[in-house]
Amino acid sequence: MALSGRTLVYAGRPEEALGPIKRAIRLSPFTPPNILRYEGIAYHSLGRYEEAIAAFERARKRNPKASQPFVWLALTYADMGQMEQARAMAREVLKVDPSFSVKSFVGRMDFKDRAKPQHALATLRQLGLTE
Repeated sequence: MALSGRTLVYAGRPEEALGPIKRAIRLSPFTPPNILRYEGIAYHSLGRYEEAIAAFERARKRNPKASQPFVWLALTYADMGQMEQARAMAREVLKVDPSFSVKSFVGRMDFKDRAKPQHALATLRQLGLTE
């Protein structure tokens, strides 16, 4: 279920993705952080930033040593125009993963719409994260 939701998000169908993702969350006794991250990416793709932040925060709490929730929080806050918060999240990325690479992160973004990874690349660079 969760992987079909992930596939739908990256295929540009985030609204459809929420059904299988929410079902996976509901049926899982312990929701893995990656499923919560997929939920956040779906909400982010829909411009539902507050809901995206809530999902990424839940993912972060499940695995506080993972950089991806912080990266997505930085992108979400930046897209909301909350640059101070976005920069704070970018700093957190480097705390949990000092070797974080923007190029590597963006290279794993399988969005059908290639403008999304390009936007993420520019945003993360603007926030001070490097190749």
